[in-house]
Amino acid sequence: ARGIDLWAFGLVFYESISGLHPFKGKTSDDTKQAITSREPDWQALPKNTPVKIVKLLHQCLEKDSQRRLRSAAAAGRLLAEAGRISWSDQLTEWFSRLTTSAKLALATGVALLLISTGFITYRSRLHAPLTDRTVLAVVAWQEPDEPATCEAGRSEVIARLLQDRLREVRGIQLVADSSLHQVSDRALPLLMADLKLPNIARSYGAQTVLRVAAQCSGTQQNIKFALINLQGEQLASGTESDSRNLLVTVLGALHLKSAATNTQISDSDQRYYQALVALDQYASEQSVNDAIKILEALRDSDLNHRARINAALGLACYRKFNLTGQAEDKDKATSYCDLVSDSQSPDPLLKCGYVLEAMGKFEEAVARYQTVLKQRPDDAEAVLDLAQAYEQKKEIVKAEQMYLHAILLRPDYWAGYNEFGAFYFEQARYREAADCWQKVTELLPFNPYGYSNLGNALLYQEQPEQAVAAYNRAISQQRTAEGYLNLGMALLLNDNCQDAAIAFNEGTRLNGDDAELWGRLGDALSCRSGSIPLAQTAWDKAIELMRRQVNSDPGTASSHAQLAEWLAKRGKSKQAVEQIDKALTIAPEEPFSLISAVKVYHVTGRREAALAMVSRSLHQPAVMFGLKHSPELRALRADPAYQSIVGTEIRQPKK
Repeated sequence: ARGIDLWAFGLVFYESISGLHPFKGKTSDDTKQAITSREPDWQALPKNTPVKIVKLLHQCLEKDSQRRLRSAAAAGRLLAEAGRISWSDQLTEWFSRLTTSAKLALATGVALLLISTGFITYRSRLHAPLTDRTVLAVVAWQEPDEPATCEAGRSEVIARLLQDRLREVRGIQLVADSSLHQVSDRALPLLMADLKLPNIARSYGAQTVLRVAAQCSGTQQNIKFALINLQGEQLASGTESDSRNLLVTVLGALHLKSAATNTQISDSDQRYYQALVALDQYASEQSVNDAIKILEALRDSDLNHRARINAALGLACYRKFNLTGQAEDKDKATSYCDLVSDSQSPDPLLKCGYVLEAMGKFEEAVARYQTVLKQRPDDAEAVLDLAQAYEQKKEIVKAEQMYLHAILLRPDYWAGYNEFGAFYFEQARYREAADCWQKVTELLPFNPYGYSNLGNALLYQEQPEQAVAAYNRAISQQRTAEGYLNLGMALLLNDNCQDAAIAFNEGTRLNGDDAELWGRLGDALSCRSGSIPLAQTAWDKAIELMRRQVNSDPGTASSHAQLAEWLAKRGKSKQAVEQIDKALTIAPEEPFSLISAVKVYHVTGRREAALAMVSRSLHQPAVMFGLKHSPELRALRADPAYQSIVGTEIRQPKK
């Protein structure tokens, strides 16, 4: 009965906020059917609705009674969370705009909280996906012991073709197009997972995976395939010479109708997807040029698919701009995407939305993503794209709502939690970031990068022991230089110089060309008695490597900042100040540059400049964390002027 009461509360609350009944049909029978089978229109909620209120409504109106919000205390908790300090201004404004009935519904929720028998700690349950579709990934796959018989990229072209056709089938939700989503700075490391069964499905956040491999003999091409579920069971497998027969077999195994898709595959389709596969090699200028050549030829010959070709050309030209830095390539990317502005086709809009967002044209990118979501409201990847665009626009409330919505759409997919965690981390909301990344480790327990991210969030919550445990767990999954760098930093910032030196040294064994590992090794050695000569040798190595990096890429602030630190520690004060000034010119508010500036000014004896930089950094929690824990700043932290600026007690180093 309590579950029914909370469902009714959610219904009234939704209606009073949106002005719409969430399940209203033309007849009473229509309404009854909608209650049992249809989701409310979540886009009908006001755009400034706090994300915790959206979450409350989702959980109250959950159709599965076993997954529905279980108590008034839980509802009260979400209402209380919506009123935290970080939300207070938005919540006050939002509440002032509510109708009387909406305020009454909110008051009812508070009353339910007050009359409940007790307050319990609430942790949100996973919702079932807001779709009945099978989530499917189509991947190119060559068995390790099976020699390739086709030209490079042929299996990838087939995978793209099949994905395009299967996207048209009702009852299937395809995972993201890798040509866009694989390059996300946040997501890329997590895609470097072990794709052996059954982890392939988990890595793609899919219930089912269709693996395909091209097999060639003379002019004959066959497709070897296997349809595999999350448990690693083969639902169908075999070899087909005709992709149409393969599609029929796959749809039959999924209990879907094959007539729902157009199985015709033209030569233009083949060449288009060949271009997309070439674009996946976005670090190779030759591959990008090959893609552009194919697409320009198609643009003249395939007049029926101008939108998708122009969008792909926009993406290709932007990728080329990233490699060449030529303004001409950037202008071409913009021109091609302008030609897609009136399109209603989701895939071209997504590609150009990505390009526009990358170029800082956030309003235009948001418009593209919103158009896509009108047609594909359950497209979790498009929702994530929209969330990132809002984040770039500094519309934090909208961004948080979209990240939450993406998770509600696909609660068993790591990417939504990973992106949400990165969002929270950049907002200095480290506890919430840790919650998201903890979920990533549960969904991908075999992948080291989820544990590394979790370690970062725990470290910034002043939980060094838990952070070290997370970093060690990452290393146990896969020994990487990055893993040892993270572990060493956690140990160093907790004054454990000896173990930090061991970790950094292990990192240099795995990657002897990583300047930061050598520099941090020098830092760790310098706080150990008798190790100064070794520290100086490590710093010299770091300076040598970082100078090469700065010369090849002079526009990266963090490179100048790190070089400045090590120059200062080697007594080269003038050069150090020149480098830190360059870093601050490139990125005056970047946390890493600010921390390095304080260190450089302090080490070179510029006390007033160091204190001024501390004052400038007070609004950045990440910077203050670094200043609080960096071993080389102990003397500065003991300065009364520093203490007066920061207004906190000095952290005493371990004995």
